[in-house]
Amino acid sequence: MTKIEWTATKGWMLAIITIALFISAAIGLVIVIDILSDEPVGSILVVEEVYFVSEETTSGSMDLYIHVFVTNDGDEHCQSEIRAFAVDVETNLAMDETGHTVGTIDEQTTSESMLLMTLPSDGRYRVELLIFKDGKITVKGTGTVNLYLAGSGGKDYRTDQEDPAAGASKESAADVPFPHIGAVAIAVIAVALVVKRRWRR
Repeated sequence: MTKIEWTATKGWMLAIITIALFISAAIGLVIVIDILSDEPVGSILVVEEVYFVSEETTSGSMDLYIHVFVTNDGDEHCQSEIRAFAVDVETNLAMDETGHTVGTIDEQTTSESMLLMTLPSDGRYRVELLIFKDGKITVKGTGTVNLYLAGSGGKDYRTDQEDPAAGASKESAADVPFPHIGAVAIAVIAVALVVKRRWRR
């Protein structure tokens, strides 16, 4: 087995590599601490699920019950309200509307609300939901119901407008300063190549 002869140059190179690795680890630790200590993102409302349930009335119309599940994915509570409009698909006229005050939605909790509208039983309707957060429209969504088919229920509910706070939270998470770690990694590789060349000599 060949014995490695340590020279001053090799010692200095090893020291430089050790220091570079230490700096890289320190920067990584600082970044992790910075991520963990981020300021709260506020409240973020998300419509998790919407269910439509119909019930025939004695007058031949239909009662449409709308069950809405709203989650606050943020770090702060907020006040919320829901407005719903049933728009006839053929005429584009709103046939009924209703509202419900949800009240306070605590952070990281889901709130269930039920709204009721009475509609002619021979129509197909687009149900539009407006979710308010602290008095401002934040989330919009739509779904369809066909009461002519014995109130077979709703389908294809989708969120058309998300809470802007959700997008801002994603952008801030993407702005983590990883280029610093990349620079240190390049320095380490460069030093390693120099050491390899000198070692071969």
